[in-house]
Amino acid sequence: MIQTNFVKIPKNISIYIHPKKKFLLIKSNYNKVLIKINFIVFKVIINNIEFLHILSYNQKNLNHKKSVTVLKRALIEVSFKSFKRLKLNGIGYKFSIIPKLSSIIHLKLGYSHSVYFKLPEYVTAKLTKNNILFLFSNSNEKLLTIAEAIKSCKIPDPYKGKGIMYMNEKINLKVGKKL
Repeated sequence: MIQTNFVKIPKNISIYIHPKKKFLLIKSNYNKVLIKINFIVFKVIINNIEFLHILSYNQKNLNHKKSVTVLKRALIEVSFKSFKRLKLNGIGYKFSIIPKLSSIIHLKLGYSHSVYFKLPEYVTAKLTKNNILFLFSNSNEKLLTIAEAIKSCKIPDPYKGKGIMYMNEKINLKVGKKL
């Protein structure tokens, strides 16, 4: 059973196909991704629009769907730089980036000590205020793990709402004791 799919290629992305070694290189201004493929891929141009034509001779429909979703995720990941916004809630809490070492974030979180977080080389950070931190990266999955690691330094308190959270995150506050 032959299964076929068409995936549109954005204009700023170039794709190189190596059928013998079975890999696909997706490249843009921001990033590049190398994908090992177990299906046949052709570049097709229809009405000046580039498409990837994916052919799969596999009997299982799931493998074909997974390969198409992996390809679509790679195209999205390569096409733009992803970011996360973290916000600090609490009096006296603040972010700061050490000027000489731009890959280290200094966190004041109300503890008796300061917390330092070293960013990997594929993540960059910018501050807009003392309590809002922007994280940028080419890979969305790696960015999520770093954002969650920073967030785990001070998990938001369910009673007062103090801590590190995403900018659009809502916290349902619990009711405290009534005297």
